[in-house]
Amino acid sequence: MTSEINRCYRTLELEPGASLEQVKQAWRELAKVWHPDRFPNDTKLQRKAQERLKGINGAHEILQQYLTSGPRTRRHPRENQSQQASPPAKSNARVIWGMVLGAVGMLLVLANSGNDSMR
Repeated sequence: MTSEINRCYRTLELEPGASLEQVKQAWRELAKVWHPDRFPNDTKLQRKAQERLKGINGAHEILQQYLTSGPRTRRHPRENQSQQASPPAKSNARVIWGMVLGAVGMLLVLANSGNDSMR
């Protein structure tokens, strides 16, 4: 177990080796305690809560990936972001529908413009 994983367990106030369910439960509880909305009238505490919640969310993300992936594929979730899959391209059907709707819109505009000139 790496020192980063141990740090994540400490951030979530858990012992190293805690289960995925324990990690989720600790994350939920700490997110409620440190949510910035709990401090609407104190900007200093809001900033502190935001920073703490970032750490809690990051630790949860890392541990979740660590506990659900195999031993050879465990890596930091922010690692190699450029290698992540790009969003799927629009399907042909969506493109065709967009073109059809655009053409219908143009026909309606042309039809209405002809009616205005006859008045």
